[in-house]
Amino acid sequence: MGTGTDWHDPVNWGADELPGVDDDVEIGPEFAAITISSGSNVSVNKLTSEAAIRMTGGTFALANDSMLTELTFSGGTLTGTGDVTVTDTLTWSSGTMTGAGKTVLAPGASGTISGTGYPGADKYLGRTLENAGTIDYTGQSLHFGTYAGAAGVIDNLATGRFNVTGEGDFDVYIAPGPHAFNNAGTFTKSSDGTTSFSGVAFSSTGSLQVQAGTLDLTGSIAVDGNSYFASQPSTTALG
Repeated sequence: MGTGTDWHDPVNWGADELPGVDDDVEIGPEFAAITISSGSNVSVNKLTSEAAIRMTGGTFALANDSMLTELTFSGGTLTGTGDVTVTDTLTWSSGTMTGAGKTVLAPGASGTISGTGYPGADKYLGRTLENAGTIDYTGQSLHFGTYAGAAGVIDNLATGRFNVTGEGDFDVYIAPGPHAFNNAGTFTKSSDGTTSFSGVAFSSTGSLQVQAGTLDLTGSIAVDGNSYFASQPSTTALG
């Protein structure tokens, strides 16, 4: 690989050729201090990168399990049959995640779901987002379903912490899913205002903490285990 930061510039790759659908791409530790940007279509077999990857547009397809140190996702579509594991930092401010593979935040890693306002900040989930680290949902406009039959699922694992620090909701873009948020770790709402699950089934066998504002779980809900509901002015609507 060369010394540039544009994925789509052939001179940045061996033999001055862009990687293709059959290639296993490895970006080693000598590139750990740079960010490589992709704004148009990419399709490779797998990707292992210690450089940060920034996706701003196009379709980025990974056929087999891949591992990224850092992913900044602000546009386009992440797809493919391979799981994408982020080991350090995930930032998702816009764009679509779909395909049979999962997006995985590893234990000890941190993630942010940010961005507010339409257009430009909508995030569409049509695959499983598996969290074993810590995710802060600071923005809004997180929609489940990318096309008919594509389920959006968030699995917050036992080591996972999912914190709603803004007024973001969890709603459906295209039904049916089935769309779901499954909490086996810690789910916390710590901001004022109302956060609603609309058309997204919420289940919890872990810790559910409402420290401020209102968490509206009216609809399909199953809560078991160590659930904590703070006293007023924080409220929780169950139904």
